[in-house]
Amino acid sequence: MIIHDISFQHGNTYLTDKLNENKYLFNHHFYGDHLSIRDKVSLIKRFYDGSNVILYSIEAQEHSLRYKRPSQIANSYFTHIKTKNSIYYTIFFEEALASGVFYQCNYAKPEKEKSGIVLITSNNAKIAKFKNAYEDVFTETDLYGFFSKNVPKNKSFIESDDSLNSKDFYNDAQFLTSQYTATICLDNSLENGYFQGTPMMHLNAGTVPIYYGPSYWKNFIQHSLVIELDIYARLSKRKRIDEVKRVSEKIEDAQGNFLTDLSLEYLDFLKGSLNSDHIDFHNMIKRSNGYRNKFLKI
Repeated sequence: MIIHDISFQHGNTYLTDKLNENKYLFNHHFYGDHLSIRDKVSLIKRFYDGSNVILYSIEAQEHSLRYKRPSQIANSYFTHIKTKNSIYYTIFFEEALASGVFYQCNYAKPEKEKSGIVLITSNNAKIAKFKNAYEDVFTETDLYGFFSKNVPKNKSFIESDDSLNSKDFYNDAQFLTSQYTATICLDNSLENGYFQGTPMMHLNAGTVPIYYGPSYWKNFIQHSLVIELDIYARLSKRKRIDEVKRVSEKIEDAQGNFLTDLSLEYLDFLKGSLNSDHIDFHNMIKRSNGYRNKFLKI
């Protein structure tokens, strides 16, 4: 498969690697979210030469025109957007399938007792929106990222396992969040179909996610394991402590089983479809959009 994506690194993705391993897709052009000028020129050529094209765009398209793709030229289009030949796919599914790449599962409990609330982000717009809308919660939150304190390196990765890169921001962020009782999780977009699944890293660190995002999130992650930010902000300080404690116990009892039955069923469908030598894209398009309707149902 001919891959057009400047961010592609073998072993750091699930979908791209899986498609690239399929020998029957050798003559397909794959266009990801991050294209160079040369890639964009190549994509324009596909309008005229009738090549087999697979599109992949899981970034929120409302943020930039550079993430929009011409679905009419694609044999299949992995995206959260409902459009021609689209196969429902989000950052949440990619991270769940690429097990261990974006966050560690079954994370070890910290030696010291957890305390406090943390927000890890380098998105200045997110910080400003959070501060303006939830000033009371903002004042009790430790902030880490480019515009505040640096996320500290997790030296234990070097000491315990050479296969884990201590420079990996995801590993460092997960280690940091594991030291807190709760973390603020702000999804990147409310665009229809989009779901980043930010609570997952923190759930796997044993930390309570206080979440702001699309209302259909409960179809992806078990609702008893997450506190919605709007609800948390309306609670008294005493009730906030009690609610975090209650959900923390639920997370521990879940023993790593955080996903809904619908998520598990759809992940099995994706794996089964992509592991086939002859991928039936037509069937994936039809069935995945049925699943999409279930995920977005409120």
